[in-house]
Amino acid sequence: MTKKILVINGHPDPRPERYCHALCDAYMRGALTSGLEMRRLNVGSLEFPFRDGADLELSGTQTELARAIETIRWATQFAIVFPLWLDAPPPVLRELLERANRPGRGFKPLVEHAADDDRVACVVVTMSMPAFTHRPKFNFDGCTPNESCCIALPGIKSQETTFIGSVEEITNEQRLRWLNAIYTLGVHADRVRIPRSRARSRVVVASSIP
Repeated sequence: MTKKILVINGHPDPRPERYCHALCDAYMRGALTSGLEMRRLNVGSLEFPFRDGADLELSGTQTELARAIETIRWATQFAIVFPLWLDAPPPVLRELLERANRPGRGFKPLVEHAADDDRVACVVVTMSMPAFTHRPKFNFDGCTPNESCCIALPGIKSQETTFIGSVEEITNEQRLRWLNAIYTLGVHADRVRIPRSRARSRVVVASSIP
C-alpha cells in the first residue's frame, strides 16, 4: 500500500516565520525525495474553538473542520510538529485529533486504526526550556507508555519523539542543523514501522544539536 503522509503543523500561529513551520517544510522536502504521497495541515489556520452540533457541513467553521478531519482520515502516517505549552500539546491540536476520534457524520474514529503498523507518527516538539528537563518524565530507558506520556496525542501512536529545547535561544547555525536533522527524518519516512506488539514509543531527548 502506498504510504500517505500527513504533516501537521500543530502551532496555533500558522505564520511562516514560526520555527514549527520551517520544521514542517524540512520534513516534507525530505519525504518528497522518496516520492511519497504528501499533504499538510496547519491547525492554526482553523477557527478555534470548534463548535459542537449536528450540522457539521452547514457553517464555514464546521466545513473547514470536516475537511481537516477528512485529511486526517486520508493519512496512513503522520509527522506532527508542535510547541510545548504548559507541558502539553496546544489545545487546538488536541481538540482537532479528539474530534477525529469521534464517530459520526461518516467519520470512523482514528483509534480504530491504532493496530495498523502504518498509522504512526514522527513527533517533533519545540520547547523554551532545555530538553533535558523532560527526561525525568520518562522511564529510565527513555520510554513511556503512550497513554501516560505528557505529550500523548489522541489516536496517535508515536514512533519517535524529538525534543528541540531552548528553541528561543539557539543560534541560527543550530536552527539550520536541526532543520537538516528533521529533513533526514523525512528522507527515511518510508522506513517507519512499529511492530504490533510494541507498546512503547522511542523518545529522543536532546538539549543541543546531535
